[in-house]
Amino acid sequence: FRGSWGEGRAEAERALLAMLLCVLPLLIFQGLEGFRARQGIVFFLLSYVALGGSVRWALEALSAVARGLSFLGRPAALWLLVGAGLLLGQLAAEGGRWGRYLLQYNVIGALATGASGQELRWVGWLREETRQAAEWLLREVPEGTPILSDWQFRTAVYFLAQGRYPLFKMPLLCSRPYSTHICAQPDGSLSGANSKPKVLFLWPDAGGVRHALTQYELVALTEEALFEALERTRAQYVLVTLRTNFESLYFDRSASFEKVADFGRGILKLYRVRRPLRPVEFPTHVGVRTAEYLKALQTNDPDKHKRILTFLQGRLKWTPNDVRRLLQGGYPLVELHKRYGL
Repeated sequence: FRGSWGEGRAEAERALLAMLLCVLPLLIFQGLEGFRARQGIVFFLLSYVALGGSVRWALEALSAVARGLSFLGRPAALWLLVGAGLLLGQLAAEGGRWGRYLLQYNVIGALATGASGQELRWVGWLREETRQAAEWLLREVPEGTPILSDWQFRTAVYFLAQGRYPLFKMPLLCSRPYSTHICAQPDGSLSGANSKPKVLFLWPDAGGVRHALTQYELVALTEEALFEALERTRAQYVLVTLRTNFESLYFDRSASFEKVADFGRGILKLYRVRRPLRPVEFPTHVGVRTAEYLKALQTNDPDKHKRILTFLQGRLKWTPNDVRRLLQGGYPLVELHKRYGL
């Protein structure tokens, strides 16, 4: 800070207030629409900053009144405006969603007495089914047993199971490695392979973030990558979640996997791994929007379309006939967030 402590503090306060005033409209909009986990974290943190500043200003105002001094001024008016904006955000949020987010969706709130799964269900992370899955693991599975898991509820189950089980990522292959948090590392078991891998599922995905379809990347699960990940991690169980519940079509058909638990009718499923792992006859299933995705890229983003074809024909070793069959609807279709195998 330049100048004296008082001058530096005033300058910092003005900068803080300017930042808070800039985000207030977004905060109120988020309150109206309903917060989503992680996406509102900046508002969550700024709200505590604003609350702390408002409390400090209120204490200083009370001290000034006690000494017979004036406490009004530009910073005071701005703090009042920020406080009013926070109150408006709370009042605008239907059913108090904004308040529940601030009070419950954080570490302290999640561990607080009375923060039940029902109260946090709307967030979608600490839901009843993840608690049931974690409790089942703690009760039925020895501590330290490796588990291969989809990404959707992996961190929630790990947290609720007290970190007692290593949960490894499902080895999904992406057209752009590291493009989303769901993808496997680029140098997996398929790199350099001469034989054509058995593609179990192929679909466009953006890792849970809503984008225009052409911004998605193509994601695949192959039997070879699955078996390699199971052997590398020595996983004894596979956790399938609602987002990619269609994977259960394969696990239900294979003698190498046995379903041992189902929570919420397909929201989370647990399969026990039976060794030795044996391949099974299973046709490639593609997402319902895969053909639309490729056609949209061909029209709107030819460079990306070329890169996707390189992924299909290079890494997955698809032939032009395979691609043509996909575009013509020749593969069984699956959907995200749909329950299969109930």
